Amino acid sequence: MKNRKSFTLMEMMVVLSVFAVISGITFTALKLNDTYRDTILTQLELYRKAKKIHDTITKELSLSQINRINITDSNPDVLTFQIPLLSKIDDNYTIPWGAEENEGYYIRYQLIGDELKREILDSTYSLVSQQTVTKGVADLQFSSDSESITINFTLSRTNIEGRVINFTSQFKVYLAN
Repeated sequence: MKNRKSFTLMEMMVVLSVFAVISGITFTALKLNDTYRDTILTQLELYRKAKKIHDTITKELSLSQINRINITDSNPDVLTFQIPLLSKIDDNYTIPWGAEENEGYYIRYQLIGDELKREILDSTYSLVSQQTVTKGVADLQFSSDSESITINFTLSRTNIEGRVINFTSQFKVYLAN
């Protein structure tokens, strides 16, 4: 037999074919990993926003009473209420109601566009201040019974692939007696 020092054309084609298959599998695995990672990070972001909504609303609303809350049937994505101003109790132990230490003021949560807004209103329902709790809210609904307020909302975000990811949450806030 002769002593060969080079590869044949067939051997080179086999090596290149194997290399192409391995490269394709590697690229596909990396692309799927990026997609999965982005989906998980988007879901985590939506979960954090949902937690912020829950914590912000619960902190104030749990202090209120059912007779201090207003949810209109025609607009169930607006919640208006007052909280007790415990630092302003007088000598007769009369509890004044309001918002942010202003007697007669109201707190209002509402959906404007895709933003959940927290607003302070004076006694004539004129806007005093407004802040955004979070963005990306697709839907928001408030409902009440005799002892609690139920809050339903859906957060929405489009990931890097253009796929819309939704996160829906529902929670109850039990009111003070």
